[in-house]
Amino acid sequence: MLTDYEIRSEFLENYRYAHDFWAPFNKDAQVYTLAASGYTWSDDERKALIKEGREPLELNIIRRPLQFFSGYLRDNINEIVYAPVEGSDQKTADQFTKLGYYIWDKGLGFPTFLDACDEAFKSGISLCGIQMDYSKDFINGDIKFFKRTYNSFYLDPTFESIDLSDCAFAITRDLVDKQYAKQLMPFIDAREIDDLSMGYRDDKFQQYHPEFTTFSRNRNLIAYDQYYKRVTRKRTFLVDMKSAFYRDITDLDAEEKKKLKFGIRRFEELRRDADILGIDANDIPEVEIRTVDRTFVELNIMLNGQRMYCGDDKTGINQTYPFAPIICYMEPSIWMPSQRIQGISACNWSAQRQFNKRHMKIVDMMDSDISTGFKYMIGSVADPQDLQQSGQNKIIGLDPEHSPAGMDSVQQLSGGGANPALIAYQEVLDKLTLTLSNVNESSMGIDEKGNTQVSGRLAEVRIAQGLRGNRKIMDNVETSQQILGGLVLQAVQTHYKPGKVERILAERPTEQFYEKEFEQYDAVIKEGVRSKSQKDAYYYELVNLKREQIVDVPQAEIVKALSMAGLSDLEEAIAKQDEILAKKSAQEDEFKAMQMQVLNATKEEKLGLPKERDSRVISNLALKDER
Repeated sequence: MLTDYEIRSEFLENYRYAHDFWAPFNKDAQVYTLAASGYTWSDDERKALIKEGREPLELNIIRRPLQFFSGYLRDNINEIVYAPVEGSDQKTADQFTKLGYYIWDKGLGFPTFLDACDEAFKSGISLCGIQMDYSKDFINGDIKFFKRTYNSFYLDPTFESIDLSDCAFAITRDLVDKQYAKQLMPFIDAREIDDLSMGYRDDKFQQYHPEFTTFSRNRNLIAYDQYYKRVTRKRTFLVDMKSAFYRDITDLDAEEKKKLKFGIRRFEELRRDADILGIDANDIPEVEIRTVDRTFVELNIMLNGQRMYCGDDKTGINQTYPFAPIICYMEPSIWMPSQRIQGISACNWSAQRQFNKRHMKIVDMMDSDISTGFKYMIGSVADPQDLQQSGQNKIIGLDPEHSPAGMDSVQQLSGGGANPALIAYQEVLDKLTLTLSNVNESSMGIDEKGNTQVSGRLAEVRIAQGLRGNRKIMDNVETSQQILGGLVLQAVQTHYKPGKVERILAERPTEQFYEKEFEQYDAVIKEGVRSKSQKDAYYYELVNLKREQIVDVPQAEIVKALSMAGLSDLEEAIAKQDEILAKKSAQEDEFKAMQMQVLNATKEEKLGLPKERDSRVISNLALKDER
């Protein structure tokens, strides 16, 4: 482990390296994010326009495509489902899925993730991850989601993979007060945090909170920096050479390792003497103990530049980062940072600037037409102040003796008016923002003639077809969500004890629940139905399956898929109806059983009558012979 001085030096070196690389991107991302909020003009341009007496118009046409993507994602966001691979335990996967529903709901997972996606649409990249919240469960903690905007973190400039498997380090910053720092770090003595000096200032993350360097002396704020870096550690594993299954035994005590080595030697002896003992050598496990270098992610937490913690992240995630990037557009082959990662705003920023500039010219032309003056022959107007009247019903008096041209001695000046071609160009720019975002009016549910009264199914098909041009964005979002699903699973296995799991699920966790390799070998993470629109689609699919008699879908499953108020009342009514029908059916079955008994008795009686007659005939014949 490095000393405090060495880790601070390494942290500073990596910060400068990342800052120098990402500075052009951060500068452009700030411009695009401001433009998305309706702030297109620079400060110098605003001052120049105001000096000329012109109002800097800000017409935000970027927000429409941004809100389209945001709204579509909110209507179609998926749920994380843990599905078992073939032959694995379905019950364990179902428990993880149910617990995942609970965590994403209680930890504000979906609102946080969707807000992070909105940030990525504007700037190009954001982070969404998980952390432990000790405010309620101060022993084990609860999983809580967080997001980070582009200006509060730096990633290794060489990273290209969205799972950050090739990212050597990551640096994040938060500005918190001392009380919140104690809440974030309950494993640190509170007195050490109280002893931190106030008024700390540095030159890091200037675009995150520029006021921090100026006003920090007067505020109870401290810099909470997290420095993640990849390191290698030697670990000892017990490896099954046939199945490639392995288990980390580094932390076992010496006695348990000694027992394992003894067992491995015993297996070797059995394989060697298999022919003598009459057993199949292939049935004997082939196990080895190996020591290898494994990659881990080490976390260093610094408060006001002082290292307060070094070790694994408190979520228990130590082989990757506890967050995932959400990236809009990324071109790994481009080394220029400002062009390597971009958001939707970057595609529309120029169009919005041109739109505002042209609109200001139109307004200037209209103002010049409205505020035109007069030309008059000197002396023809008794009081020139009459020419400066404003409003309606202007009265201008002419002196007949000094007006040789009569009424034409005073003529009103008229401006040229707004150029129709300029107005038509504004419409082109307005539609261009949708075109640059690979969105058209059909994607928004409007047909070619501008009619919004179209079939709902047709609108859905058009939206789905229109989004094919942006499928890469949606794929990146889904990949990031799947990565978060894997992180949640690891954190659950570390912090959610059996009693806590049982309290949430109302059942005990299975034996495989705490298998660290469950995600790798026994489960696959995929998306499931979550949003209201998807639930509605799921409901209609169930109804269609029932109607077409493809699958005999239970009535309870169809009712369960309904999205309506008073669903519990409906379920109670259905349960009562089922109870009445069950009683009626039981009575009918009892009546049918009684009828069957009567029929059987009648049948036996009718079958017995011929036998009785036959026996009587035989008896008569025997009596005859006897006589």
